[in-house]
Amino acid sequence: MFKNLRPDIIVALIAVIIGLSTMIVYIYQARIMSKQMHATVWPYIENEFTEGSEGFKITTQNKGVGPAIVKKYRLYFDGKSISTSRHSIDSLLRVLSGNDSLKWVFDYTNLESRVLSGGEEIVFVHFKTPETLVALKKVLKGHSINVGVCYCSVFDECWVTSAGKTEACKRCD
Repeated sequence: MFKNLRPDIIVALIAVIIGLSTMIVYIYQARIMSKQMHATVWPYIENEFTEGSEGFKITTQNKGVGPAIVKKYRLYFDGKSISTSRHSIDSLLRVLSGNDSLKWVFDYTNLESRVLSGGEEIVFVHFKTPETLVALKKVLKGHSINVGVCYCSVFDECWVTSAGKTEACKRCD
């Protein structure tokens, strides 16, 4: 069967095989480069609750290398989502304390619809005064509090982080 093949046909077949092999290698290389590019802008959000000499604070940090586009930022009190506005937090604390006249003093930063660059840390709430800390401990005793963040990369890959767990999601609803 191969005896009747002309040399020009053999050369043409070898050229086609080399061309196809080269195309497969380039496609594979492009795929690897795409994955590398996505990895170089991968954000990773972590929330931290800290109580110490500086008071009680909830911080959110992007420990990834790329920017994190925060789409949703939620506060969970006993498993129920509440608004993260200053007014909502203040209202919840007033209801829980049973003292409508108590002045809750705390620093606040709205993190929803915000971009956190790689390594950036932002304090969501910070209770500093001793009076507020004592009242806060009484109010939160026996309750659970958590933060949930839905964020995306610049390539629109999204994740949800809550209670120390991060999971990929299609989008932030």
